[in-house]
Amino acid sequence: MKNKWIPEPDEFFVGYIPNAPKQTSFILRKIIICLGVVVVLIAITLTLSQRDFSTAVFEYGKFTTVEGYLFSTPLPHLKIKRGVDSMDTPGYQTVLLVGEGKAGANETIKEYETHVGRMEGQLVQLQGQLIHGHHKVVLQLSAEKLPTRMGDEQRLEPMLLKEGIETNLSGEIVDPKCYFGVMKPGEGKPHRSCAIRCIAGGIPPVFHINGLSEYYLLLDENLQPVNQRILNIVGDNITLHGKAYQFDDWKIFLLNESFLKEQVKAGKLRRNLVAMREGITSCGDM
Repeated sequence: MKNKWIPEPDEFFVGYIPNAPKQTSFILRKIIICLGVVVVLIAITLTLSQRDFSTAVFEYGKFTTVEGYLFSTPLPHLKIKRGVDSMDTPGYQTVLLVGEGKAGANETIKEYETHVGRMEGQLVQLQGQLIHGHHKVVLQLSAEKLPTRMGDEQRLEPMLLKEGIETNLSGEIVDPKCYFGVMKPGEGKPHRSCAIRCIAGGIPPVFHINGLSEYYLLLDENLQPVNQRILNIVGDNITLHGKAYQFDDWKIFLLNESFLKEQVKAGKLRRNLVAMREGITSCGDM
């Protein structure tokens, strides 16, 4: 019995002949149809595997006036009153403050205070450009837009962190200015170098939990900034150990110092191995 997939011995195809032999034509049609189906399946798979495009927004050039209680520690933020909770205690939304460019807000706040005096814990009106996405709000301050004090008698005491939970968290360190609206993408390897420069400039680092809309502001165990100590692990998928606390509508994670040093050391080793493998010369540590 003849096999229809095997061309007849006397079939001979020459390119300039209009029609291919019957058996050769049959086989080529099958191959082309199979390749077409494979291409369509690959295209569908790649399309469905793409993440949704970020809907975060940076209101560049548009200045919005926001009223709240200003704090520069443990990191620059504005507390906005948003009613009371079920226990009849005031609830607050925390708006993270950043400066222009790749800089934190501390220097801008110091500049403000040279003109209007000490503002820690006081009710003020700030003008800035809003950055918002993923249910978080960041305000970019400008040194040219001086705040308005709403009265020295209206003060708020700093929030005390209570009932911390010791735990491990897995995710990625991002800079909130880019992640919550300025850049798309504002995370991962494509954004790593930008995030390093933003965090090195004083923008508070944020830890994004893998697969969740859950974000932690990072500080050390003494509520001090960790910006310069984490640069080697920014943008990597890592695990951190420490204590988690609720901070209004944010969360704060106080990093365990010894665990952090181990992670930084491992991150530095990874960079060196990649550099050696790709023949990249390092000019120095970050």
